[in-house]
Amino acid sequence: MKLVAGLLLIVPGLYVMVQGSRLLWTGENMFPGWMSRPLRMPFSIRLDRAPTSYFRAYGVMAISGGVLVALLGVVFMTPDQTPDFVRHLLSAAFLVSIGALFASWITIGYLVSKYHLREWDQM
Repeated sequence: MKLVAGLLLIVPGLYVMVQGSRLLWTGENMFPGWMSRPLRMPFSIRLDRAPTSYFRAYGVMAISGGVLVALLGVVFMTPDQTPDFVRHLLSAAFLVSIGALFASWITIGYLVSKYHLREWDQM
């Protein structure tokens, strides 16, 4: 049961990490075309104005979120007799990925305010 729960968390975590690395590498919108278009057209226009650093920051956010989910799957799969060193290493990896997630969130907020990507900035 622990193996199934771990794999159910590791596989989506790896997928999100791959998609985040694609965002980080290209700096473009993930799904160009009709899949990336939101329900309202003004938001789509603002996304077209967004710089590459905006999507790269989202890539870092996706990678760190994927690492968190994959690490949670690894924690589920670890046996009870795991040495303390491994547990401390997993805890440090959790803290680093939470820090990266928070830093990318702050960066996205800065870029949104700098390039006026909010809806109320257009009024």
